[in-house]
Amino acid sequence: MKRLLLSLLLLTAVSASAQETYSVTINLAANVAKLDIGRQLANQKVCTAFSLSASCTQAQACAASFSATGQPATGASCNTSEANAAGVRIYANTLAGREAFIALEMVKANLEVFARQRAKLDFASLQSFCKAATQPQIDGVCTASGLAAGCGVCDSWR
Repeated sequence: MKRLLLSLLLLTAVSASAQETYSVTINLAANVAKLDIGRQLANQKVCTAFSLSASCTQAQACAASFSATGQPATGASCNTSEANAAGVRIYANTLAGREAFIALEMVKANLEVFARQRAKLDFASLQSFCKAATQPQIDGVCTASGLAAGCGVCDSWR
């Protein structure tokens, strides 16, 4: 019951947490090479989306994006933040470029996937609970979530 309540509360309220910083050590040169393949593919995807050569520069990607969409507003002179916001970031073949690739393409891109997976599991748990729960148990979920007893949280499965 506590797990279900927590799940419901997570679905109804978004909690803020402190910013955290992580570091990843890639000790093997072969793994750095594999990571660099991903960086190159991400760059190529941006470049070819605007009919540029697969090895286009950040300035070229920003200029092409500006011509097509009006973003980033600074055109070819865009900085990395503006390129990120416009979805046209070109990751340099440097440690900083690979770190940005890891953060933005591998980690940040998956955060919403994780949240959707969690919501799907929570929804399945709620559905299972609702099919087996008594009305007093359902009312307890409603009141624990700040809603009135009989809130209808389980109506779809009864």
